Amino acid sequence: MLTEAVMAFGLGVVAALLADLQDAYGFPVWGLGVISGISFLTGFAGNVALGPLADRGHIRIMLIGGVVAGAGSLVWLALATRLWEFVASRAVFGIADGMFLPAIRCLVLTWRPDRPGTELGALMGVGMGGFVLGPIAGGLLAEALGRRVAFLIPALALAVTLPLVLRLPCPRVAQPRGPGPGLLGQPRVRAALLLGASRFFVLGAIGAVWARLVTDRGASTAQVGFTLSLVLLPVVLLTPGAGRLVDRVDPARTALVTVAAIALVAPLYGVVETVMLTVVIGMAHGALSGITAPASQALTARGSPSGQIASGQGLLEGMGLLAAAVAALPMGWVYGSFGAGGVGAAIAIPTALLWLGALIELRRARRAGPAPRDH
Repeated sequence: MLTEAVMAFGLGVVAALLADLQDAYGFPVWGLGVISGISFLTGFAGNVALGPLADRGHIRIMLIGGVVAGAGSLVWLALATRLWEFVASRAVFGIADGMFLPAIRCLVLTWRPDRPGTELGALMGVGMGGFVLGPIAGGLLAEALGRRVAFLIPALALAVTLPLVLRLPCPRVAQPRGPGPGLLGQPRVRAALLLGASRFFVLGAIGAVWARLVTDRGASTAQVGFTLSLVLLPVVLLTPGAGRLVDRVDPARTALVTVAAIALVAPLYGVVETVMLTVVIGMAHGALSGITAPASQALTARGSPSGQIASGQGLLEGMGLLAAAVAALPMGWVYGSFGAGGVGAAIAIPTALLWLGALIELRRARRAGPAPRDH
């Protein structure tokens, strides 16, 4: 959990300083989307391709590789001066995330397989706590000590956690029973992927332009980090409780309600004009995301066949990151061309379509009968 918090802290520092990097090095506004989006794309590849390795008993190797790659990417980011270097360093961080997350979730689910929502919600709450602190600390450190120090501090913190990861006991997990029915053959898993993707789509879109959006509305560099942390604060506060909730209530129904609300709130970004009201809308999205995340993760865990726990979580995270990349890559252009109203519409319409697809899959799941097993 400590290592997950530090990984997320580093990511939060990067998110807060994107607009500052653009101003300092003069790359075009579309570069913001590329820097944000490339991490999502490599995270997708890492989660989907490397996640099954945890199911084959390589949890420790994946955890260590994620920590080392994450620290290295932050060091590179501190030394970078050109757009391609920022893009490449963020790509490495995406791979680090793709190694670490499926492995740590698989480990947590082997400890408490009867409470997937509670355990995954607690893990995500700790991670989001680190991410919330990242923008505040990043903005303050950048103004006081410079951008390079702001990136090097989380890199050093990750290096400090490595001895803890090396000593972490990793129990054996159930081995996959051959090819099996396949994760994508399970309608509950397909529904969870669509619901999880909707949450990531919003994060990718807003993350790509948030710093620019609130800066244009009058926020300073330090205030950008503070506003981003406020937006994410509801995720930290609600996710652990939401995890316990989805263990008692149907996670599919919970996620359907919150994703529908996400689509309805998104157009308001184009209606308001002040930083304060923009933050209020962002906090609403953060609260909804904090409930959707453990619901979609628990739905995936319950729908995944035996021996494919990490594969299911990696696929969920990977598909979510792919959705975030699809949202982030063009969002700088959307904001530059159509303003905040265009961003709101570009979030609401795809989110509504993902919600509809999940609803169809859940109806198929009810007709198909019980899940392959309950974790």
